[in-house]
Amino acid sequence: MSIKNDIKYHEKRGNAQTAIRLNDDYTIERGKTVDKMFKQYGFNREYTQDLLDNGYVPSICDNLRNEIEVRVPLEIDFDAKAYTDMEKACFDLKQLLNGVRYNLKDCDIVGEDKVIDDNTLERINERISLVDPKVACLNSKAQIVYVDKPVEEVDADKIRKELDAYAKKLAPADIKNYISDIHMVSEEEYSERVHEYYGDKKFADQIELPYVSFKINRKYRGSMVASDNPVSLAKTGFTTYKELEEDMKNNLKSPYYVRFNSGIGETGNFTIYDARSYYCIEIYTDINGGYQIRGIRYVDVYKDNKTHKMVLLKKLPEGCNHYMYLFKNEYIKAYKKGKLRDNGFGSYRGVENINRNTGKIRVYSNKDLSNRDAVLNLAGECKKIEMSILGHIIGERRCGDQSLFITERN
Repeated sequence: MSIKNDIKYHEKRGNAQTAIRLNDDYTIERGKTVDKMFKQYGFNREYTQDLLDNGYVPSICDNLRNEIEVRVPLEIDFDAKAYTDMEKACFDLKQLLNGVRYNLKDCDIVGEDKVIDDNTLERINERISLVDPKVACLNSKAQIVYVDKPVEEVDADKIRKELDAYAKKLAPADIKNYISDIHMVSEEEYSERVHEYYGDKKFADQIELPYVSFKINRKYRGSMVASDNPVSLAKTGFTTYKELEEDMKNNLKSPYYVRFNSGIGETGNFTIYDARSYYCIEIYTDINGGYQIRGIRYVDVYKDNKTHKMVLLKKLPEGCNHYMYLFKNEYIKAYKKGKLRDNGFGSYRGVENINRNTGKIRVYSNKDLSNRDAVLNLAGECKKIEMSILGHIIGERRCGDQSLFITERN
């Protein structure tokens, strides 16, 4: 707007050449901004131009907290009243207990039947049940009575110390205890939210349901990684190298890898590694048509310098068919019998337990707020979801990685 004001200023004073130059500069910069908003954020060009010309941006609002609550696509079933009551009760309780502590002496506890007046004791016990369900009450001798512990005969010094420690540690209960459910809203519900909040149809039409945009990790780091640890033959459960070799050849899920330091075969000098660092996983169908997964480890792959292709050392057994390769951070939808699994939409994060066909999925809709990765059985129908850099769903996409590996012939 300052450039437009400068243009008007020079026009009024007859500085036509300066006004024309400033207008040309403004037009060029406006065009760059319109292009950038279209390419990076998907904004309609005409709409962006209108905003710039009029100097009005509807996303600027008086109450940022309200806007954040609208834009975060979660529906949280939270007992706000109960949490607020508990917080207030905790504050009041701390004040009451501190008042008792500061005036309490050992001689009072020993010499009197009651060391807290009835009114204060009643107010404390009304609040303590709201704040700490493990505590039944505070008795008239200032002793904390726990629900699952018998009341012990203890000396005055211990009673006072326990009360001091309890009052100092007293804090509101975890907010998670007051959340009964967290789920992601549908695209229709999200659209309804933003239209109702902004009251600007053109602006709200361009706001899409957001996800976190992760960079898909397909980088090959070499055959051995730091997490691959050497183990003894005895620890593998096999008694001879031949047995171990047979298992490594035929068991797609064998965790072991052998590196020869000199010689070859059972007579050579070798190191056995427990190698569970996965480059990606492969979902495939077995001879019965059932879904299975196998982990393709870094040690299962090498790069051919002639073809510049990745060579896969272990091919699938006869009768098994490739379904999909899955790399870290790819968004997927996982299905069971045609229906989306619980927590079945999210970003694949890695193997959980290869023998149980499970992987970790990062999801929005997860009640355990301290751990956003849900464990999911990946042996089933999956669809990959294309995500824009801004975290907007573009649509489904095919695996596209069928030619990723050359299979080792020997």
